[in-house]
Amino acid sequence: MAHNNTWGTNDISIPPEEGTVLLPHSQDQIDWMRLQRYLPATLRQDLASVLPDTLVNRYADPLNQLLYAVVTYVPRHMALDLLQTPVVARNSGEFLKGTLLFSDISGFTALSERLRKKGDAEGAEAIVKVINDYLDVMLAIVFKYNGLLIKFGGDAMLCLFTGEDYGALRAVMAAWEMKQTMLTRFSEIRALDETVQLGMKVGSNSGLLLAANVGTAEHMEYILTGGAVEHTAHAESWAARGDILISRDSYALVKDYLEVERLSLIHI
Repeated sequence: MAHNNTWGTNDISIPPEEGTVLLPHSQDQIDWMRLQRYLPATLRQDLASVLPDTLVNRYADPLNQLLYAVVTYVPRHMALDLLQTPVVARNSGEFLKGTLLFSDISGFTALSERLRKKGDAEGAEAIVKVINDYLDVMLAIVFKYNGLLIKFGGDAMLCLFTGEDYGALRAVMAAWEMKQTMLTRFSEIRALDETVQLGMKVGSNSGLLLAANVGTAEHMEYILTGGAVEHTAHAESWAARGDILISRDSYALVKDYLEVERLSLIHI
């Protein structure tokens, strides 16, 4: 898999409890708490005074469903910020102290090639199911340790951990649990009478990141860039199947909690 040093996204997985579509209490009672996320306060007040409740609710439901459909494609923290301050094309940026986790599946390309020979529609459906099953489980682990999904990249994903000590320990703990889960649930995949051995490798690095919203009203993206991103990509590329390879910067933050094997010939 080819890597670059800047990761952008309009992908995100949001747990259902944070994006649940709320239905009106009744056809003659408006849930104004729902509508206020879409409307300026003065307009909401004007609508309440002139429109019947049933008419407003008729438009509130499609808006709420559209909102849920849209926010599943942006990072979770961005979706929550946009709900609070819905400004279109707001360019902004900040420096973050965090730890990146970059995981990649090995063996997936071989599985994709085999399934492709089964037929375009049937093979594609089987491939998507394998990816979704894998990501569903792995993202649950990332969220368990308060990580954020930044980007899917085919069969790879980039996640961000922030907080005390750059979130380094939680990132490594997530990586370890992902590795164990890979061994018990996804090391051997069978789909459409094809069986393939899958493996996972993880690279992680801690440091200063530039996180920014960039773009125009037509298209916005959330990007992470900087040396810490480059070092994370290097760590993942050097890792062998089944490895969790962390940089020296990450090691300095977690060395009191973990036993690691030093690879002195690798400089990242």
